[in-house]
Amino acid sequence: MIKLFFVSFYFYVKAIIFAIFAYKKEDALFYSGKDLFYKLSFRNTKENQKDIFFSLRCLKKMLFRILLTKNSFREISESGIAVVDALFLNNDLRLSYIDYFTKKEPSLFIAKNELQFGFNFIHKTFLVFMLLILSPVVILLSLTDIQKQRWPMILNEFFEYVCLAWLLNKKKIKAVCYFCIYEKDSNIVAWLLMRQNIYVNKIPSEVPLYFFNQVIVANQLSFCFAYQQEEYNAFKKTMFVTKTQQWGPEQILTAPARFFKERGMKKPMYDIGFFSSGNWLRAQLGDIDLGHHDKENEELILRGLIKYSQDNNLLLRLFLHPIEKKIENRIACEKYYFEFSEIKNLSIADYNNPSIEGFDEVNIGVSLYSTLMFERIYLGFKTIIAPFDYDEFPIKQSSLNQICVHNMQQLYAKLDINLKLTTIDFFQKNHISKYSTFIN
Repeated sequence: MIKLFFVSFYFYVKAIIFAIFAYKKEDALFYSGKDLFYKLSFRNTKENQKDIFFSLRCLKKMLFRILLTKNSFREISESGIAVVDALFLNNDLRLSYIDYFTKKEPSLFIAKNELQFGFNFIHKTFLVFMLLILSPVVILLSLTDIQKQRWPMILNEFFEYVCLAWLLNKKKIKAVCYFCIYEKDSNIVAWLLMRQNIYVNKIPSEVPLYFFNQVIVANQLSFCFAYQQEEYNAFKKTMFVTKTQQWGPEQILTAPARFFKERGMKKPMYDIGFFSSGNWLRAQLGDIDLGHHDKENEELILRGLIKYSQDNNLLLRLFLHPIEKKIENRIACEKYYFEFSEIKNLSIADYNNPSIEGFDEVNIGVSLYSTLMFERIYLGFKTIIAPFDYDEFPIKQSSLNQICVHNMQQLYAKLDINLKLTTIDFFQKNHISKYSTFIN
């Protein structure tokens, strides 16, 4: 581990220097360093950006990760394929997904954000020693930086990488299926793993690459939605990928069986379904705002749909995001949606059912840009996406642009036309049949 630590540290520093001084701007290492240094981490709240004590808390947490022992990976077989994700939360789903598309059972699942630092006494002693040496430097850099979380997070991500790479080598892993590619260190991790001759296959989820993944470093990129191929071609200059292939949505294996064998047999009970991304709750919890006013726009869309439904005597169904359904957020959620509880034409879907179960309950689904919308399209359900304040999404010449709107007037116009169409006509007239496996 000691050699791995210093070699990796050299390349982390090199990548950051490339990024700061804009050196070798065509190089994958430059873009990896740029994401690592400038991109905000989803693991932080907006308060952390200015918190002068964040570095101390982060370093303390790192020390505990070295000293404490916990199970941060799961062994399954000896195929030589590892699945890497942020958390253990969805490990069964990820493993089944990889098994389905590769026809090989993964041998290892690693929860990267929960990975312990050090696997034996020697490792732990060495990492504690290095943490004590690097901590004063990180604290000083953090105090002088506007983004207080930047340097502690980089150090934390570096320690994670060292332990990840050591574990992969120890378990003789030859290929990695990497899921949490939206994190800011995913490209430097991929670059270093590839340098060790570990094959990196990145799975981007169904969310368009535009939002978090305009730069990708990997041996292989497995698309979860056909539109991502168009984005890949548009962002080709920053796609350091050797091979691409088309897979399917991550949740495809959890879709109700009736979607595959009873197409069109169930008449929708509701005219419009609004699929929340829970941005109001994310704002309350302090999640980082990426500057597109998602909270305000999502509220604007919901209120606009309520008005449209009332004016046209339509039934509106509200589907909550999993973050809104969590027990610890239930009271806040009920309080937030209380004002809508007396609206006769609006109902809220059961908290206990996954939203995908309600796909065929609504004539047409609407959302800001929820992952569920791309699953709906893939499964052949009428959908309108409303990415307000995202002027560069979708690609103007793409077919997806036919079902995207950027203000309420456009949304109302799309609803006027598309509510009346059959599912087949919707996909054909909007030229989006290529995005679905179930529409011919």
